[in-house]
Amino acid sequence: MHNVLTRRTAIGVVAGLGGTALFPSRARSAATSVTIAVQYGIGYLPVMIADRLGLFVAHAKEADLNASIALTRMSGATAINDALISGSIDIGAYGLPGVLIAREKTLRNYGVRGLCSLSTLPYGLYSNVPGIKSVSDIGPDDRIAVTAPNTPQAELLRMASEKAFGDAHKFDTRMVSLPHPDATIALMTKRSVTLYFATPPFSEMLEQAPGIHRVTSSKEIIGEEVTGAVLGTTAKVAAKPGLTKAVVDALGEACGIIAHEPARAAALYLESESSKLTPVQVEAILKQMGGLFGTAPSGTMAFATFMAKQNELKSPPARWQEAFYPPVSDGAGS
Repeated sequence: MHNVLTRRTAIGVVAGLGGTALFPSRARSAATSVTIAVQYGIGYLPVMIADRLGLFVAHAKEADLNASIALTRMSGATAINDALISGSIDIGAYGLPGVLIAREKTLRNYGVRGLCSLSTLPYGLYSNVPGIKSVSDIGPDDRIAVTAPNTPQAELLRMASEKAFGDAHKFDTRMVSLPHPDATIALMTKRSVTLYFATPPFSEMLEQAPGIHRVTSSKEIIGEEVTGAVLGTTAKVAAKPGLTKAVVDALGEACGIIAHEPARAAALYLESESSKLTPVQVEAILKQMGGLFGTAPSGTMAFATFMAKQNELKSPPARWQEAFYPPVSDGAGS
């Protein structure tokens, strides 16, 4: 881990293999085809496990559904949002701020909302500059890597900026949009960025890297761990409650496997995504994350309230349930 990463090595952490789970057809009902798109990273592990173990198959059969569910991979929430709106996918992965923005923009047509949470991730802001001990130490020449300007990382940075300077947008022009592997390399090799808001497994790599230290975390900024990966869908798909419940139930079972069988979950992760991490390292990450995988969202209103205050949302949800479809909106969350 202490060796300088090559770009190929870092990309290896997240370059994955998409799987496909198919249900047998039944003559008594018309087949329904569903495509789920996720990005790369350990935050999407429940989907990988549900696909690999045939949990989507099992829960659809329990609901007496004749359906096929295919898993595909895309890079970036923008591509996923475009695919969802065009109808080329039916369910797609967002960050929580992204699904709030998509909800507002599609209130009168496509009705995009969250279907369920996947993971509540510990976000960490890391720096390669020894003098940056807090957000207040970030200077005008520093550049901060985030995956996109509407991600949880970017919103957390704005929250931290508001607390430190009274200006939520102080760092907006200093944000650099980089994929996780590129941001990891840039920070470790001191190229182009001096800070990076990371999530597992990249944060674990940075914790062990020489010359890198953590400046702050999502829990320090917002007071709780917040949902990172969310699955979103349209009103058209949500109009099939049996189908959406089968998907959510399958993901709930997968989250239970992560919590109670981390070694098995680690093996399934490495079957799904090519990585330089060992099974022992992935298992350790999952043990550290504990029960942070689950279908109930956390921090929805914290993001919605802040984003409304910054005029990023004009019609924020009054309750977190307004940002999600059943069955998740009928349960616990925040």
